[in-house]
Amino acid sequence: MIPVPAFLAQTAIASLEVDPSIEKMSTRDRLAKSILITGNTCRELELEVYTSPNTFCKMFTGPALRWEALGLLFTWAALALLNSPADDSLAAKLIAAHEANKAGSASTMVYCSNLCISLCKEYAPASEVLLWLLHESLTLTLQFYGDCSKFAIYTHQAIIVALKASLHFYGKLIVLGHQAWQRLSDLATEVLDPTIVKLGARIPFIFTQTRRKIIASAYWIDKSLASLHGQVPRITCLPQGFETPLDIDDDELLLKGFDLLHSHSSDWNQSGYTCPATYIRARYILGAFRDELFQLSLIASTADRLPKLE
Repeated sequence: MIPVPAFLAQTAIASLEVDPSIEKMSTRDRLAKSILITGNTCRELELEVYTSPNTFCKMFTGPALRWEALGLLFTWAALALLNSPADDSLAAKLIAAHEANKAGSASTMVYCSNLCISLCKEYAPASEVLLWLLHESLTLTLQFYGDCSKFAIYTHQAIIVALKASLHFYGKLIVLGHQAWQRLSDLATEVLDPTIVKLGARIPFIFTQTRRKIIASAYWIDKSLASLHGQVPRITCLPQGFETPLDIDDDELLLKGFDLLHSHSSDWNQSGYTCPATYIRARYILGAFRDELFQLSLIASTADRLPKLE
């Protein structure tokens, strides 16, 4: 389930489509464009309570293009490619443009996405768009590399030794081990950043809900990987005053916005339908149980553990 509403993603992509192709630029123009994008990335995104989605998307696309936006574009392209059917015409066109196969094209997109994130780490202040990028990148990383952890690597030392002669394969195996955890750590750092947490009351209601869904989704992923592989959780606590996202469909959220706050409160919707927020809320609740069970598993004494399970 993608926490970023579809209409926001579509608006951002549509805004990026108006940019001229970089292939038509000279080397000097490309350098100037890169400097401009980096300068835009260094600026803080100033949101007001009544900022509309269209206005917000214009803050990081077009003349205000930022590395976060390009990172999102590459990430979404890779996700679309990985999840496209074999006979998808758009995917075939993208693969043909890169003169590669599906895996090669996806690998290129993943590389470009990671490169944009590296630049964002250097220059970008905390923002909603960076939060989107890190979450979508985590989703992509789990799909592309898998959630293989250090545990899997350590328990297969004999296999690694046998394959060590192949440096390419060995290097790829190590990448499998740390990519998911590295991206999860990046997202956890952003989620718990006090700079972005304290802005909650000053951002539009739509983006407040999007942020809550991202935090809830990250919490579930963190507890799932930690309990599965016995790793230390990256998100040890949630931001102070965190509330679960409302069980509201994205389209309804866009149309009614703040008016839904009091009608839905923090309960499940009573309409009898499910939406992305429904699954995110359910997984968030399950994440709390996973965390509790994981903490119990760390108790050395069985005698101390049984009363807590009861």
